[in-house]
Amino acid sequence: MARLLPNPVTRLIGPIGLLILLLAVILGSTRADDITPTNEWVNFGSTNSTYLGQPVPAGAVVAAFDPQGTQCGEFTVEYEGVYGFMPCYRDDSETGADEGAEPGDVISFTINDIPATPVPVSLNNTPVAASTTITWTQHGDVWEVDLHVVATPTPTPTSTPTATETATPTSTATNTPTSTETSTPSPTATPSQTPTSTPTPTVTSMGTATSTPTQTSTRTPTSTPTATATQTPTCLGMPDLTMVFLMAEPADVGQGGGETGGQGDEETGRQGELPHGGEGSASDASGHPVVLVGRVTNGGGVQVSTGVPVAFYLGSSGQVLINTATTTRALGPGQFEDVSVTWNGAVAGDHTIVIVADDDGTGSGQVAECEEGNNSAQQAVSILDVPLVESWNLISTYVNPFNTDANVVQRPIEGQYVVIMGFDQGAQSYYPDLPPAVNTLKEMDGEHGYWVKVKGRVRGTRGNSGELRGTEASSAVATWRIVGEKFAEDRAIELDAGWNLVSYLPRQPLAVPEALQSIDGLYTAVLGYDQGALSYYPDIDPSFNTLQEMEPLHGYWIRMNQAGTLRYPTAAQGNSGGAESPPSSPKFLQVPPSSTWVNFYGATSLPVGTIVYARGPGHP
Repeated sequence: MARLLPNPVTRLIGPIGLLILLLAVILGSTRADDITPTNEWVNFGSTNSTYLGQPVPAGAVVAAFDPQGTQCGEFTVEYEGVYGFMPCYRDDSETGADEGAEPGDVISFTINDIPATPVPVSLNNTPVAASTTITWTQHGDVWEVDLHVVATPTPTPTSTPTATETATPTSTATNTPTSTETSTPSPTATPSQTPTSTPTPTVTSMGTATSTPTQTSTRTPTSTPTATATQTPTCLGMPDLTMVFLMAEPADVGQGGGETGGQGDEETGRQGELPHGGEGSASDASGHPVVLVGRVTNGGGVQVSTGVPVAFYLGSSGQVLINTATTTRALGPGQFEDVSVTWNGAVAGDHTIVIVADDDGTGSGQVAECEEGNNSAQQAVSILDVPLVESWNLISTYVNPFNTDANVVQRPIEGQYVVIMGFDQGAQSYYPDLPPAVNTLKEMDGEHGYWVKVKGRVRGTRGNSGELRGTEASSAVATWRIVGEKFAEDRAIELDAGWNLVSYLPRQPLAVPEALQSIDGLYTAVLGYDQGALSYYPDIDPSFNTLQEMEPLHGYWIRMNQAGTLRYPTAAQGNSGGAESPPSSPKFLQVPPSSTWVNFYGATSLPVGTIVYARGPGHP
């Protein structure tokens, strides 16, 4: 949306207001308990909505409805005049209930339960006329819609005009136990009941119903450095340098970088800002560069001068020097400094990183220390490259990023994609061209799958299923580099009742029933996507299923009839060797695949090889 939080707004609210907005978005709620999230949604938002002639206030509740009156979205305003992203969910075709809207449905809106007048501004950043009908278009679309409530809501109608006979309010309060007295406009009539007639106070508490759904507890491995605070009496008269590995993450190639980082004081608990940046190019043949970060601490009793060299090696024995860094300040007792280097030659695979303090890259040091044997730190680092094709990709990774901040994780494909969408008890979206405060996908990890829409034009012909043919058909147009630690194949993944978008952790393909044996009987549908729709339903004739195997680097939608714990089999437990590999997508003629679909099947006596078409209106 071109106008969401534009620069003039940022300048208007100033640094303090922007900080409040950021905190509010992080802590705010975007889903009510009575809304059923499904695996498809359209996002709505605005920076110019009003309520009774003023910017819509913080705490106001914006809601979206389908034509049948089913609520499909809700957002509690955190900053005046601004709402969104508010996902409006699609109806789930797998159930008999009405959970939300259908494509083409006209969407209506309320603010604090009062009907609002919608004024469309743009659709997917393209301006639209104010007279445009606002409909549920397609999964992942972004509407900018200003909402306006211009009139005070009318009071609740009185039951009967005969209520005026209660001329003496002092006597009616005790003589008649019925509730008809509340219809009189007299201010003395049961004032304790009047708050129930105003809609605003009763709904604003929803703003704290759900905090950010991502697993923020996994994001900061930097808590481990506190272990370096050990100090022995024998070191009181000498310095003692220790080393801790902090981070490995994709480099921000658009940001210049030195090889040093934040500083701090171990005794006071202050921590420096993790260094980002570094030099290198995302087009390097070896892949996107990686920033390595370590913390050097003086655990002794004497100050260490500035310029202590720190070497970063590849290999458990330190065989290959990656790069060196130096400290930029003197380190007193208990003080530390974070240093970093850029690893331009990083390749995909499993690596051991060794960081050595007081080492200039040749094994030589310059500081006489109390103890020379505690200068190094060692860490396993896995780099996984996920290939992405043009348009929609449903991906996952079994490597969990050290830094799960979505702003960091997306760096290797920055500028190459349109949107990243996740799902964790509700819709999450990350649009790279919008301010981070607007995006609802804050963290990315190895337990969830993600939709990624990739830019690019691929020249070639389309096959029967709409899949691309030729040398460019199966080649990636982008590569997403994930840097972190490997998850175990049988790591427990908690699933909620309803839809879940999950990662696939095994390193080899497995047949769907085998992969999901730990939740057998608890799921009703599994949906995948590999340049076309793939579906598996455990309760129908298996010959109709188009998803036969679950594969590494792919994400999967799993619909659960109750909550459960998914544990994939390990390589020793799985036994899918020799199984036929199905086509990557079902065979339909001249159909460009998209990220949404409806499945059809039936039993008939048609001969093998017969082609069945499905056509929409206007396509005879």
